[in-house]
Amino acid sequence: SDEAVHCGLENVRWPGRLETVQEKPWILLDGAHNPQAMAAVRAFLEPRLAGRKLKVLFGAMADKDLPGILAEIAPITDEFIFTAPAMKRAADPHDLAQVASTFEKESVVIDGVEEAFGTARSNLKKEEILLVTGSLYLVGEARKLLAFSK
Repeated sequence: SDEAVHCGLENVRWPGRLETVQEKPWILLDGAHNPQAMAAVRAFLEPRLAGRKLKVLFGAMADKDLPGILAEIAPITDEFIFTAPAMKRAADPHDLAQVASTFEKESVVIDGVEEAFGTARSNLKKEEILLVTGSLYLVGEARKLLAFSK
């Protein structure tokens, strides 16, 4: 029935897709790894920013459309933090920073997901938002770090 479908969709959990893992400050995980998925993340976040700063912890695989992905999220991003998931296919975070330099956004490179995520979390102000995105591998590593920190 329509009611059962509505109830099912209302209660679905999809780890790593628009997943809120902390509320204040808001930390959101999304494995968006192509321009279309990142456009959906932007469409979700944009009306919810309400003047808050968005920090994006980004790591992706080198074979992805990195300029296209970053172009989708850059307009609403205040700061990029680039890192690399522990995968041979991962893009060099310095290369990501070079791509992002065309968007004239503040950016930093931090080697290693554990250090990058830890630094991003510890520097996050209560009213700011941290989006961890660019790869399901990055999101998976962040989820493991959260599980160990509880």
